[in-house]
Amino acid sequence: YHPHDTSRKSASLVVYNLVEAVRAGGNFLINVGPKADGSFDPLEQETLEAVGAWINANGEALYGAQTFEPVSEQPPGYYFGMWTRKGTRGYFTVTRWPESGEIVIPCLHTKANAASLLVSGDTIAFAQDDEGRLRFSGLPHAPPDPLGTVIKVEFQDEPRFDDRGGATWLDN
Repeated sequence: YHPHDTSRKSASLVVYNLVEAVRAGGNFLINVGPKADGSFDPLEQETLEAVGAWINANGEALYGAQTFEPVSEQPPGYYFGMWTRKGTRGYFTVTRWPESGEIVIPCLHTKANAASLLVSGDTIAFAQDDEGRLRFSGLPHAPPDPLGTVIKVEFQDEPRFDDRGGATWLDN
């Protein structure tokens, strides 16, 4: 703690860093401590409460989650968000909402059977081609949760990315 430190992490940045840590198989420490009088900074408390509410609503995508294989620096779809998984379920946390209402995830090696918003259960329209491109369409104009909207995907088997590497999927 330093009384003159004015750098604060937004709730959306804390959620992003948390999901990034989980998707890479790591852990995440939030370094927040009390002031000299034992109280907490109201801005930090507000951020923690917002992140806590997000975790309460979306914890299924985090607790006990595993990485997708192969784990890479920037897995397919990284521009829009990040994947975690549990068994045959994948969780795509959208951190950059598409203006077009569509997200395309290349190189998925596993067939998707269903997609829905994790919090509401609303069905998400999707299509997957023979090359493994998974396309979510008809998404709302604004993100249902500005901190990170989670799309839950039910796969036929444990989901895996195609490990061809690079952007070779663009050649098709």
